[in-house]
Amino acid sequence: MEPSILFNGSHDHDDPDYLAWLDANPEGFVANVPHPHTPYDNFPVVMHRASCPDARNGGQDGKLTSNTQWKVCALSRDIAEQGARRYTQVPLRYCQSNKIGGCGRYWTPEGNRRQEKLA
Repeated sequence: MEPSILFNGSHDHDDPDYLAWLDANPEGFVANVPHPHTPYDNFPVVMHRASCPDARNGGQDGKLTSNTQWKVCALSRDIAEQGARRYTQVPLRYCQSNKIGGCGRYWTPEGNRRQEKLA
Protein backbone atom coordinates (compact mmCIF):
# COMPACT_ATOMS: atom_id res chain seq x y z
CA MET A 1 0.00 0.00 0.00
CA GLU A 2 1.26 3.48 -0.82
CA PRO A 3 2.27 5.76 2.08
CA SER A 4 0.62 9.08 2.73
CA ILE A 5 1.99 12.24 1.12
CA LEU A 6 2.51 15.44 3.10
CA PHE A 7 1.88 18.73 1.30
CA ASN A 8 3.42 21.38 3.55
CA GLY A 9 4.23 24.26 1.22
CA SER A 10 7.81 23.17 0.58
CA HIS A 11 9.33 22.71 -2.89
CA ASP A 12 7.43 19.97 -4.79
CA HIS A 13 4.88 19.83 -1.96
CA ASP A 14 3.12 23.18 -2.37
CA ASP A 15 -0.29 24.33 -3.63
CA PRO A 16 0.13 23.42 -7.33
CA ASP A 17 1.43 19.96 -6.38
CA TYR A 18 -1.44 19.43 -3.94
CA LEU A 19 -4.05 20.48 -6.52
CA ALA A 20 -2.46 18.17 -9.09
CA TRP A 21 -2.68 15.30 -6.58
CA LEU A 22 -6.39 16.04 -5.98
CA ASP A 23 -7.06 16.06 -9.72
CA ALA A 24 -5.16 12.80 -10.26
CA ASN A 25 -6.73 11.03 -7.25
CA PRO A 26 -10.42 12.02 -6.94
CA GLU A 27 -11.14 8.86 -4.93
CA GLY A 28 -8.38 9.69 -2.44
CA PHE A 29 -8.53 11.23 1.03
CA VAL A 30 -7.14 14.43 2.54
CA ALA A 31 -6.60 15.26 6.20
CA ASN A 32 -6.10 18.95 7.04
CA VAL A 33 -3.63 19.15 9.91
CA PRO A 34 -2.19 22.20 11.65
CA HIS A 35 1.44 23.15 11.21
CA PRO A 36 3.23 22.10 14.44
CA HIS A 37 3.55 25.76 15.49
CA THR A 38 -0.15 26.57 14.95
CA PRO A 39 -2.33 26.73 18.09
CA TYR A 40 -4.41 23.56 17.93
CA ASP A 41 -7.44 24.85 19.81
CA ASN A 42 -8.51 26.98 16.83
CA PHE A 43 -7.61 24.58 14.05
CA PRO A 44 -9.91 21.69 13.21
CA VAL A 45 -8.36 18.51 11.89
CA VAL A 46 -10.78 17.48 9.15
CA MET A 47 -10.81 14.47 6.82
CA HIS A 48 -12.11 15.11 3.30
CA ARG A 49 -12.53 13.04 0.21
CA ALA A 50 -10.23 14.41 -2.50
CA SER A 51 -13.28 15.22 -4.62
CA CYS A 52 -14.82 17.44 -1.91
CA PRO A 53 -14.87 21.14 -2.87
CA ASP A 54 -13.87 22.04 0.71
CA ALA A 55 -10.55 20.23 0.20
CA ARG A 56 -9.69 23.11 -2.15
CA ASN A 57 -10.48 25.94 0.29
CA GLY A 58 -7.51 28.07 1.24
CA GLY A 59 -6.53 28.85 4.81
CA GLN A 60 -6.44 32.21 6.55
CA ASP A 61 -3.74 33.43 4.19
CA GLY A 62 -5.48 32.01 1.11
CA LYS A 63 -2.94 29.23 0.71
CA LEU A 64 -3.82 25.56 0.78
CA THR A 65 -0.45 24.35 2.06
CA SER A 66 1.45 26.77 4.21
CA ASN A 67 3.00 27.57 7.53
CA THR A 68 -0.43 27.25 9.22
CA GLN A 69 -1.87 24.11 7.67
CA TRP A 70 -0.66 20.98 5.97
CA LYS A 71 -2.44 18.32 3.92
CA VAL A 72 -1.88 14.61 4.46
CA CYS A 73 -3.10 12.74 1.38
CA ALA A 74 -3.50 9.06 0.59
CA LEU A 75 -5.51 6.73 -1.60
CA SER A 76 -6.77 4.93 1.52
CA ARG A 77 -8.68 6.61 4.34
CA ASP A 78 -6.84 4.47 6.91
CA ILE A 79 -3.45 5.55 5.54
CA ALA A 80 -4.51 9.23 5.53
CA GLU A 81 -5.69 8.91 9.15
CA GLN A 82 -2.42 7.24 10.19
CA GLY A 83 -0.46 9.95 8.40
CA ALA A 84 -2.44 12.69 10.16
CA ARG A 85 -1.68 11.11 13.56
CA ARG A 86 2.04 11.49 12.84
CA TYR A 87 1.63 15.27 12.87
CA THR A 88 -1.10 15.94 15.44
CA GLN A 89 -3.00 14.37 18.31
CA VAL A 90 -6.03 16.61 17.76
CA PRO A 91 -9.10 14.39 17.25
CA LEU A 92 -10.06 13.96 13.62
CA ARG A 93 -13.43 15.15 12.36
CA TYR A 94 -15.09 14.02 9.16
CA CYS A 95 -16.23 16.70 6.72
CA GLN A 96 -20.00 17.05 6.51
CA SER A 97 -20.15 19.47 3.58
CA ASN A 98 -23.44 19.38 1.73
CA LYS A 99 -22.03 21.18 -1.30
CA ILE A 100 -22.22 19.35 -4.62
CA GLY A 101 -19.54 16.68 -4.37
CA GLY A 102 -19.18 17.28 -0.62
CA CYS A 103 -18.41 14.63 1.97
CA GLY A 104 -21.73 14.86 3.85
CA ARG A 105 -23.27 12.31 1.52
CA TYR A 106 -20.33 9.95 1.81
CA TRP A 107 -19.89 9.44 5.56
CA THR A 108 -21.45 10.14 8.93
CA PRO A 109 -19.92 12.54 11.48
CA GLU A 110 -18.29 9.47 13.08
CA GLY A 111 -16.61 8.47 9.81
CA ASN A 112 -18.88 5.55 9.00
CA ARG A 113 -19.71 5.14 5.34
CA ARG A 114 -23.29 6.07 4.59
CA GLN A 115 -25.52 3.45 3.07
CA GLU A 116 -26.68 4.32 -0.41
CA LYS A 117 -30.45 4.61 -0.60
CA LEU A 118 -32.05 2.18 -2.99
CA ALA A 119 -34.64 3.74 -5.29
